[in-house]
Amino acid sequence: MGDSETMMDTSSLETLLVDKTGLRIKPEMRPRLSDHVDKLMRRRAVKDLNAYMRLLGRDPNALQEVIDYLTVNETYFFREPAQIGVFVQTLVPEIMRRKSSGEKVRVLSAGCATGEEPYSLAIALAEQYKATRVRDRFHLAGVDIDRMAIEKARKGIYGQGSFRRFDSGLLSRYFDPCRDRVGGRIIRPEIRRLIDFRRGNLLEAPYPDDLKDMDVVFYRNVSIYFDAVVRKRIFRNLSKVLLPGGFLILSATETLSHDFHLLDLVERDGLFLYVKTRSEGSREAAAGRIFSPPPPIAPKPPAAPPDSPRSNADRYAEALETAATRSRGDALKRLDSLIADAPDFIPAKTLKAAILAYRDAARIDEAETLCEAALALDPWCVEAQLLMGIVAKIRDDRPEAIKRFKAVVYNRTDNWLAHFYLAGIYQAEGQNDRARREYGIAARLLEKGRFPDHGLAFFPLAFSEEQIIYSCRENIKRDVR
Repeated sequence: MGDSETMMDTSSLETLLVDKTGLRIKPEMRPRLSDHVDKLMRRRAVKDLNAYMRLLGRDPNALQEVIDYLTVNETYFFREPAQIGVFVQTLVPEIMRRKSSGEKVRVLSAGCATGEEPYSLAIALAEQYKATRVRDRFHLAGVDIDRMAIEKARKGIYGQGSFRRFDSGLLSRYFDPCRDRVGGRIIRPEIRRLIDFRRGNLLEAPYPDDLKDMDVVFYRNVSIYFDAVVRKRIFRNLSKVLLPGGFLILSATETLSHDFHLLDLVERDGLFLYVKTRSEGSREAAAGRIFSPPPPIAPKPPAAPPDSPRSNADRYAEALETAATRSRGDALKRLDSLIADAPDFIPAKTLKAAILAYRDAARIDEAETLCEAALALDPWCVEAQLLMGIVAKIRDDRPEAIKRFKAVVYNRTDNWLAHFYLAGIYQAEGQNDRARREYGIAARLLEKGRFPDHGLAFFPLAFSEEQIIYSCRENIKRDVR
């Protein structure tokens, strides 16, 4: 099994997985999925895929075996520490002010994987309030679809990979050496008992009653595996479990792609997150958003030849206007036609790549391929390098993202967007001096009026120029561990 001649057709299984979990199988994963399904079928003495599909339909445990194999649980403690700091220092006091002394602050880690995120929240709260008070005043829950990940979270045993950039003082205060694992650490019982871990599918609504009425939901680095339709369904489900005034926190790379008009986008201490300020129905019916994206600023397309009434440049401009004002799907159709007629016309490739990168996480590989084709035609294409960096950032491939954004600033030192992205990556990596330097460069360029020179034709940003400058200045002042 596994080569192109013997690999089974898993399309029906992939359809079932999307319907049940939202997970989409990348083409490069299909040989591995085929091999794994073959092993599971032999283990259960099932002879053909049709019979196995019937088994999956009636046996939740059989389906769970497939799901456990596919889920990605790459995480570590205190990931994106600035968000955890805002949670403890700003959001929790705000929530506690409106609660009575007997009411608990309820926090959900949605897609918690092997538990590093909810344990990080518990440790941060224990540092602020002591573990005994956290037990009395907080309810912390962690949910993930992968049952093996949940079992690992309950045990609380971790290897060195989970402690990247982890403070040595916290390590000694909250973990003990694990005799059952060389180099491993086990979280202390007083912290482990603070988290209620359970298996759950974020796509299936309504959620159980004990996962409702949440004050804060962390939903970070999960949605990158879903397409826009699934992202919206899960975002809607999570918005429904929030209490009025509750907060929904996504990773910095995911925030912009979730402005579905269900919750309000707000700023706290230089970071952006969602808050439930009114009912879902009135939010969707509202005339505007707190932060409306400015109209995209397109570079001037190449001049049309005088003898061509509908040149490539004319068709490109129409596609760009369609993407900005009407239908991105229609824009993609126009671009497909243009690329077919003019395969060497670079702006069409980069515009299509940008629309895919912002519109459909399931087609991120296609966006990357388009950028690679553009760079093969012009290795100095700033837009293609920027988009390659954004794709790498969506995948959380920081070394690749840094390489791409550095290529942009080497070619265009005044590109504030590349400096801004570099700053965020360095900040996430704990390289604070580099982060402050890049934030400073981005802020100075923006203050000089360079906002239109971001290098992208299609740029659906939800924040204003002033808000980005403010975020840069606040991050320069903040000392992030």
